[in-house]
Amino acid sequence: MRVWRIASAAHAAFDGEGARRYGSRWTPRGLPAVFTSATLSLAALERFVNTDADLEPVDLVTIAVDTESNIAIETVIVADLPADWRTYPAPPALTMIGERWLRESKAAVLSVPSVVIPLERNYVLNPIHADFASLVINRSEPFRFDPRMWKQGHIPNRNIFGGEAVNDDLVRAITDKCLVSFVYKAGRTRIVEPHDYGIQRGVERLLGFQISGESKSGTPHGWKWFDVDGMRQLRVLERRFAGTRADSAQHHRTWDTLFARVT
Repeated sequence: MRVWRIASAAHAAFDGEGARRYGSRWTPRGLPAVFTSATLSLAALERFVNTDADLEPVDLVTIAVDTESNIAIETVIVADLPADWRTYPAPPALTMIGERWLRESKAAVLSVPSVVIPLERNYVLNPIHADFASLVINRSEPFRFDPRMWKQGHIPNRNIFGGEAVNDDLVRAITDKCLVSFVYKAGRTRIVEPHDYGIQRGVERLLGFQISGESKSGTPHGWKWFDVDGMRQLRVLERRFAGTRADSAQHHRTWDTLFARVT
C-alpha cells in the first residue's frame, strides 16, 4: 500500500514531533504521530483546508510512503464514531481512539475516515512502533497548488454564533493556540497571540499580545486591541504559543458576546 504526505520542507521529518507537541484531531498532545492520506489528491485537500486562503504556500513537498502487505492496520469506521465527529473543534472521543491505539501499540498504522471526504481514508503512522522501520519513505518532491485556488476576493470563513457571523480562522487560532499574522489598517504585518475574540460595544474585536510588527503607539510588543474589520490578509500560523499569560486576566474586558478565549 502507498500513502502520501504533504508538508512544509522545514517540517518534513517523519518523527511525529508536530503531533507530539500540539496534538491533533485523532491523537493527544504528548504522543508522536505522522499523518498521511490514501491518495495524493486527498493529501492535497487535507493540506488545503488547513492553509490560510490569503497566502499560497511555496515551500511544500510531497512524500510517498510504501508499506508491506502484511503490516498490521487498525481501522476506524464511521459507524462507530459520534454523530459530531466532523465538527471543529473535534470531539474528545476521537482523540481517545488515537490515544488507545498509540498506547496499546498493536498496529503501526491507524486507518481513519477523512473529515474532508468521509468516504476516503487517512492513515496515521506510529513512528515509535517496531514495524515503522519497515516502511519505505521515498524521496520528497516539490509540491505546489494550482494558483487558481488562490483567487482574489477571498471571503473569510464564517459561521453563525448567537446570530453573529464569526471568523472561523480566529476561533481556530485561539482554540489551537496558534499565532496569527495580519496587516492592520494601513500598516504593516503584525504577528499576534490571539487571546479573546468577540463583540465589544457592538464592534467585532480581537484582544491579542503582539510579538512583532509595528504599532501607532510606538510599542511593537504587548497587549493590543484590534478591530476585526481593519485586519487584512489574516493567516493562522503553524507556530504555537503557550496559552494564557500570567498577567492576561487584567486585560480581559467585558464582552457583549465572547466567541473564543484562550485557556
